[in-house]
Amino acid sequence: FLHAADKQKVLDEAFRVIKPGGQIVFTDLLVRKDVSKEDRERIYERIKSPDMFDAADYREALARSGFDIKTDADWSENVAPTYAWVRSELLRRKAEFDDRIGPDLVERTANALQFWVDAANAGKIGWACFIAEKPAK
Repeated sequence: FLHAADKQKVLDEAFRVIKPGGQIVFTDLLVRKDVSKEDRERIYERIKSPDMFDAADYREALARSGFDIKTDADWSENVAPTYAWVRSELLRRKAEFDDRIGPDLVERTANALQFWVDAANAGKIGWACFIAEKPAK
């Protein structure tokens, strides 16, 4: 979903192909509604995506597609610690990765991971898990 240009279309297609009573289960990174246009553009540029949803956007899109939401879980508290851990592991193994992919890419990746940590700590991004069901006929 993160890189889908038309998230509603993805959900509509999922609804079309899922059997009645079947479920769609997904997680996605979120951008909060109150994030400034400038910050939003930096986030979109970082992931090379034209748009990101907040949880409310997914709720609305799932309902428009015809799904009944069974689980709507906010996992946002895990974003910063997860990216921080990945970054710390990258830096811990820096010499190994410098040899494999080069120090420039290691540095760019470490900076990108720190961007996500900072954005999560500032409440600009979050993470959600949804389980939605196509009603039985």
